[in-house]
Formats: sequence, structure tokens, C-alpha cells
Amino acid sequence: MLSTLGKQMRRIPVLNGLRGMAIIAVVYHHSFSAFFNAAGSVTLTPLTVLGSSGWLGVNLFFFLSGFVLYLPYATGQRSFAGRRSLIGFYGHRARRLLPVYYTSALILLLFTTQYQLDDSSLYRALVQYALATFVFSRETFFPSINWALWSLGVELWFSLLFPAVVIAIGRFGWRKVLVIALITALCVRFAGQLIVPTNPRRVLNFISDSLFGRLDEFALGMLGAWLFSRRLMLWRPPLQLVCGVALLAASAVLWSLWYRGTFAEPLAALFNIPFDAGLLLTVNALVVGCKPVVRMVSIWPLQMSGLMCYSIYLWHAPIISHFRSSAFSVSTYVAYLSLTYLIAWFSYRYIEFGSVSDYRKLLPQSIEGTGDQKPLADRRQHSIADSGSTRDSG
Repeated sequence: MLSTLGKQMRRIPVLNGLRGMAIIAVVYHHSFSAFFNAAGSVTLTPLTVLGSSGWLGVNLFFFLSGFVLYLPYATGQRSFAGRRSLIGFYGHRARRLLPVYYTSALILLLFTTQYQLDDSSLYRALVQYALATFVFSRETFFPSINWALWSLGVELWFSLLFPAVVIAIGRFGWRKVLVIALITALCVRFAGQLIVPTNPRRVLNFISDSLFGRLDEFALGMLGAWLFSRRLMLWRPPLQLVCGVALLAASAVLWSLWYRGTFAEPLAALFNIPFDAGLLLTVNALVVGCKPVVRMVSIWPLQMSGLMCYSIYLWHAPIISHFRSSAFSVSTYVAYLSLTYLIAWFSYRYIEFGSVSDYRKLLPQSIEGTGDQKPLADRRQHSIADSGSTRDSG
């Protein structure tokens, strides 16, 4: 049986499409960023900007994680009303995240490293990966077996924190919790840029991109779910979508220029702000309106990539690291993508959702075929300006 999270995602196809766009951007960035990030390198074009800033797809993953996790709590379908609800939540998250993570980490640790069975370092590494504590150290933040695991470590620790955030929202209201999350994240990112400077510039570090440095993305995703549950928007959908996309593009350009040395290093702490604001505006516009754009974002290939994005993310980095010397001609890069998607499919089908007997249940649904999305188009859409204000939930 599909997990509740899996079912929730499949009922909103545009979220699958957005995840698909995010994983494609991340894979492209990891494939070609070395060509585009050097100071004085090629001029900015859409492809070179994507090569420099495609990693921002991880920001979208964090945002959508907050959105999807909080949606049933925003609608009142669930609450943390006792130990049983807390255990149930942690059980769902463990079943969703841990099987494929543990499988990939164990395979890579045993068969791509030089550890021996009599080496105590092997067992220390096993404990680090089992508990995801590698994200707390500068030396291990990018694990040697799979440097992409840093974001999964952050995701796992946010899952542990999530009930406390939900309870805080219920007790203190949205405004206070959101302000604290935004200020905390900004301060942590500034601290990371000041304490851990890198040369050549490396956008990620274990302080700036820790759980608390990325807390604003999860919190804004949760806010997006709260707005969606009440069909609230800042402006009318087309205008809001245009503003959101403009902010996303502006942030990507800023990061691309930062990589090239245009801005002082600590200023990078600010560049997530327009991107995350753009995510809130864009996702909110798409889940509430903008049907023509929703159809484009929800095409089958993007949805399928989005549904498989967890497995694609876990496997693409070690594969491209192994084949990097031959991955940049057209034919070899197509072979790399084919191999990545093939391995990701088996991982998605047999590890993530091995208990699902009918594989067709794991394929994308059309907008018309979903239970929640079609009625949404017939409901009245409200803007925050129309409703007066956004009251704190709780």
C-alpha cells in the first residue's frame, strides 16, 4: 500500500511536475557546473545560468517537503494530539525515506570504498550513515560515498523537528513561527559564509546549509500548504506566477554572478531569499490556478521524473562521479542518463514502493484523473487582498 505521503503527492500532479523540473536541474548542474562556474568563464545564457544554479532545485525539494508534510495538518485531517500520532508520523517518514537511503548507502560504503572488515573506521561510518550525523561535520558534510546525501541528511533531521514546528504554529501562530524561522535561517547562513569561506567558491557548507540554515525553505513550504488549504493568494494567479518566476530567475542569475566573483562571499546568504519567495508565489499560483501552465508542468515525463526524483537523486551522483571522464559527449551523456533512470526505476519500483503489487499505481496520473485537482478548478479562488488578512492558524 502506498504511504500517505506518496498518495498525497499523486493527487496533485503539478507537484510531481515541479519535482521533475527540480531533479532535472540538479542533474544538469552536477553534470556541467564545472564548465560554468569559474571566474571569467562563458557569458551568461539560460543554459549557463542553469549550469551554475541548477542546484537550487534542492531548495524546491525542501519547500515541497514542507508543503506536502504539512498539508494534512493545515487541512485539519491530522494533528499531533498524543504519542500515537507522533509515532505514526515518524513511522510513515521512516518507511518513506530510510529503505532506499540505507540500501544505497550500504552498497556504496561496502563496494566503492577501501574499508576493510577489520577497520574500525568502517563501523564508525556505518553509525554516521545510520544516524545521518555526517551533516554535522565539515569533513563529512559531503559524504565520500555520495556527496549528494547532504540534503537527505538535512531532510531526515527536519522530519524529526517537524512535529515541534507544527505544535509551535498551533500554540504561537503562523506569524511568530515564520519570523523566527526566517531570521534563524538568515543568521545561520551568514555565519556559515563568514566562518567557512572557500576558494574556489563553493556554494554549500555544513553551517549555511544545515537544517537551521535551510529552515526557512521548509517553513515557507508549510506556509504554502496553509495558503493552499484556504485557497488564499497574494494576487491573481497569472500576475503572481509572473512575479514568482521573475524572482526565481533573478536569484539564479545572482548565484551565477556570485560564482564568478562578482559579489562578496558573505552576500550569498541573501540570495536564497528571492528564490524562496519566488517558490512560494509560483507554487501557490500553480496549485490554486493557472491551468494552462499547470498542464505544461504536469506532462508525463516531468511527473514521472518527479515521482522517481528521490531514487534519481540518490543514484545520479555516484554514477556521474564514476563515469565523469566519458560523460560529456552527446552519446555518452545519453547513456549516463539512461543508466541513471534505469537504476532509479528499479530503486523506485522495488525499494521505495516494493509492496505495491501493480506498477501502474506508481505511474503519473492526468489532471483529470486525480481526485483533488479537478474540483479545485471549480472552486472560488480568493486572494489575500480579497479576504482582508492572513490570520495565524492555530
